[in-house]
Amino acid sequence: MNKLINLKKIDFCYWVNELPKLEVNSGSERIIEIKRVSEEFKDPVQIALELSLHRHISSYALLGFTFTPAKNGQSLIIRINCSNENRKNYLSQIRTGESSKYIYSGLDDYLIESISDEIINFSKEKYLPAGDLSFSVAANCEVSSSPLIFKMITKILLSIFIAVDREKIFNSSCMENLFMNEILNEISNYTER
Repeated sequence: MNKLINLKKIDFCYWVNELPKLEVNSGSERIIEIKRVSEEFKDPVQIALELSLHRHISSYALLGFTFTPAKNGQSLIIRINCSNENRKNYLSQIRTGESSKYIYSGLDDYLIESISDEIINFSKEKYLPAGDLSFSVAANCEVSSSPLIFKMITKILLSIFIAVDREKIFNSSCMENLFMNEILNEISNYTER
């Protein structure tokens, strides 16, 4: 399922059980092990989100992952294996025109650091399921991506991941509402800080 949503100050596109077509050469891999996991067994899933906020210069991010569950697992292994070495342009679904030529597949190291930090912070507050979570799809904008937008998108993706179940995945309006609510909630949390 792939859906593009345009709002007054936010554009986003999400993918569920598929990932955007994006060439990313694997460079350095960051591995995080989370030992505080829930006992709930989750189904395999792929989730990605492309997000653009119109009011901030640091306003563009694309991030996606694949989750493979582990029955009776004792931890969640998270792999962030994105690289900016290839600097290939990514044809954005939500950024067009002049700004789209500055969007590249992959991530810089400082963006990977912000994703790692948010995963660790999130796992202190909420339980994630046991298994393997691989962040393998990402794009950033040379002129408008910041660590903050990648922290936000990471938190949104993890919140959706723990909230989604087999029934919701196949319900298009439910998924749209879930993404919309998590995005609006995270943006309002950011503006209150």
